[in-house]
Amino acid sequence: MSGLDELERARTITGPARVGRLRDAAEAISDEVRKTSVRSASHIAIDRVLVETRAVIPDARLVSPLVALSRRALVHVANDGTRILIDPSDAGPCTPYEERIASRHPVAQRALAARGQDASWPEVDLVVSSSLALRSIVRTRVALGMTRWIAMRAELEAARGPTTLDLPRYARTFVELDPIDRSLEIAPGVFLIDTAGPSVGHASIAFSIDGKVYVHTHSGVFVDAWSPYESNISGLREAVRLRGVEAVIRGDASDPARAIETMAIERALADRRADKPALFRMLPAMEVVPTPFMPRLRPALSTLGS
Repeated sequence: MSGLDELERARTITGPARVGRLRDAAEAISDEVRKTSVRSASHIAIDRVLVETRAVIPDARLVSPLVALSRRALVHVANDGTRILIDPSDAGPCTPYEERIASRHPVAQRALAARGQDASWPEVDLVVSSSLALRSIVRTRVALGMTRWIAMRAELEAARGPTTLDLPRYARTFVELDPIDRSLEIAPGVFLIDTAGPSVGHASIAFSIDGKVYVHTHSGVFVDAWSPYESNISGLREAVRLRGVEAVIRGDASDPARAIETMAIERALADRRADKPALFRMLPAMEVVPTPFMPRLRPALSTLGS
């Protein structure tokens, strides 16, 4: 039985054994990912977006009500030469939530999250959206032409008709993509894994570089979120000790209970970093960046190749 099949079976379990079985399945997937490394992987910067601190780091004791996130895409060349672009999107405030924040904080918006220009996208064979929350792909879909573009069916349905809770996070204009119904290996050693919770149809992307497994995800906005006991961000250690959890979910998660499960799966998928063994090789698709108005916010930053 493959690790993906084990994961689907583990999802049918209820009760105390569920999380342990999910972890076991994720570790089996990780072993499969590790066998075939990608030829290359790199980030493409899109822009920076302002969000409310409580929306993404609800347990942090920070003075500023806002943080800036670096919104980015990931490009792979798989072992067989397949070129994969993950989470490309339009630059600039592109959802009702972002527009509201930009209108309320125009000075910070101009200084820290200027619109910039849409990225120049490379020629690829496949495009993947792991989440469409806080992403617009209208112009990017045109720029990438007829390239096949996939996303989980549940995420496409959420973007087409979001719930009242999620409505501000999705772009007003829906773009049709090819729906995927379950986890799968999209290229040798590159796995798209159904990990709903952060958004309704969220997926995590697992791949390896030189035999070390990385996970691209929207579950957290800083690497500390998966290792909060080692974090220097005020409030995180206390929060996880109080709740008895091993990770810190985003405050805007569509389903908090499933988001916790997702982060447990991702912790089991990813290898630990060589430079900081307490941290995992996580690659947040939207990552907190240091800013002048948050001098005490010093999260660990993600890196490829550590």
